[in-house]
Amino acid sequence: MVNLSSVLFAAGLLVSPLVAASEGKNEHSTEYSSDYSVSTSYSNTTSILDKIQARGYLRVGTTGDYKPFSYKVTNRTALPATPAINTTYIGADIDVAQSLSNSLGLSRPVEFVPTIWTNLTTDLAAQKFDVAMSGVSITLARAQKAFFSTAVQRVGKAACVRCADLDKFSSLAAIDTAGVKVAVNPGGTNEAFDRANLKAATIVLVPDNNAVYKAVMDGDADAMISDIIEVELQVRLHPEVLCIVNPNATFTFEELGYMVGQDIVWKQYMDLFVHIQLESGGWNNVNPIFASAQMAVSQIQEAAGESSGTLLSYQSFNQDSNSTILFIHGAFVDSNDWDLVVPYVLDYHLLLPDCPGHGRSSHTPFSIEASAKHIAYLIEAKAISGQAHVVGHSLGASIAVCLAANYPHVVRSLFVSGYSATPVSSAPLLPYLLWASNHMENAIPRPFVRWLMDGTDLRHTSSASLSLCRQIAHTGNAKAQLQPWSARTLIIVAGKGGLIPSNDSIEAARQLARVGNESNTQTLAYIHPLMRHPWNRQDPSLWAATVMAWVEGRDLPAGFVRL
Repeated sequence: MVNLSSVLFAAGLLVSPLVAASEGKNEHSTEYSSDYSVSTSYSNTTSILDKIQARGYLRVGTTGDYKPFSYKVTNRTALPATPAINTTYIGADIDVAQSLSNSLGLSRPVEFVPTIWTNLTTDLAAQKFDVAMSGVSITLARAQKAFFSTAVQRVGKAACVRCADLDKFSSLAAIDTAGVKVAVNPGGTNEAFDRANLKAATIVLVPDNNAVYKAVMDGDADAMISDIIEVELQVRLHPEVLCIVNPNATFTFEELGYMVGQDIVWKQYMDLFVHIQLESGGWNNVNPIFASAQMAVSQIQEAAGESSGTLLSYQSFNQDSNSTILFIHGAFVDSNDWDLVVPYVLDYHLLLPDCPGHGRSSHTPFSIEASAKHIAYLIEAKAISGQAHVVGHSLGASIAVCLAANYPHVVRSLFVSGYSATPVSSAPLLPYLLWASNHMENAIPRPFVRWLMDGTDLRHTSSASLSLCRQIAHTGNAKAQLQPWSARTLIIVAGKGGLIPSNDSIEAARQLARVGNESNTQTLAYIHPLMRHPWNRQDPSLWAATVMAWVEGRDLPAGFVRL
């Protein structure tokens, strides 16, 4: 996504001392890591590593029921040209599995082998997979039968209860009371903890780990105890419904790692892989809640009798939901720009198109009008009931407004952030400035960018062609094009500037609000003074919570100020 003034300003600061500084220790490295050491003992037997390389692909055991590490989704279809894209699971450890496969130089895609917590160790011992990656806790019992990699995450058990009951369940002792029901998925460390520590409370087994928190919300159980990282995610997904008991003091000390067979060569490779990832900044955000989610990609051909044969690529999952949210990205990125937001909105059916000229839709010429048309066809064909709540950021905000004005029947509500007036076509230098800013942005070391942008985890943008820059620049005058639309609309302005002028235009937002109010008085505009233009990557949980609050008709999270 291009914020032209900020990119050029940052590029001007890119001098040799800063480049040299960026090559030092990553300021966002993990708070916890074990020392790495290499054993000098070798075996003359064929190692698991040898078998993987001979086989040509990696087999990963995963449970698919533990957000944010591994979560199974349904009805995915991959592009024929990209068979390596996983179509079944998303999550932090699914991404790590792909990185591990890439590190081995394997040509075939990762094979994800379904398993359950009760059978995790026995399935590994039976050589059904090469490594277990599913947010696996390192325990002494498991270590008697398997090896673990260097720890990747420090966690501990914490309790999740209904917020209405938080005062009543202020400690583990308060939970362990006669009549209190504690939900747990069987076979893992959660059940082991409950069996060892709960003497008076009733333990309620819920076979589907995806349903344990729902049991608490529905009143079928009073509490659920799990690793705090999972509890934190569920609380963020269900604000003011679920709460953490004593979030700053977990009941236990635990670590997560990757479990492998008792093969020293393979374990040493895993240790080295984890060590390099942690120390090099390969995992920019230690907390996997903010890890990107691999999502399936599919294509849709233009409907409504169009014969041009153009294709729009998109990502789609959780079609079992009863409501669709569609996210439209900004310039020079693609649908993967939403990867940090997705784990928070998995209760909805999601559609994430690659806009024309971008990502896997790069073959389709770009214009705001064409993008809106293609996306309208996508919503009609793939959204639940042919309608979607539409979210647009930066250039995507302009596309979203055009979509709402010209195809109102497909838009249930509108959420836009980072809107600005589209550049006028009479600016002959603008395409060249866009091209230069795009290439300068990619030249700036990401640790330096994160430092300047309050830790914002910006992806590298695609290297834009001058042709695409011309298409983006020559989209006409937005003030002349802007027409009223009927959908209820929330307009957000990111208000933080500073060293990099990364704040949005307040005047553009007010102008947009005035036009929107002509057809719907529920058009509202707010500013958040601490957020920067790419706040979907600065604070993805806040972005997701704000979207869901607007979609569900609830009050916005704290921090927003009405314009």
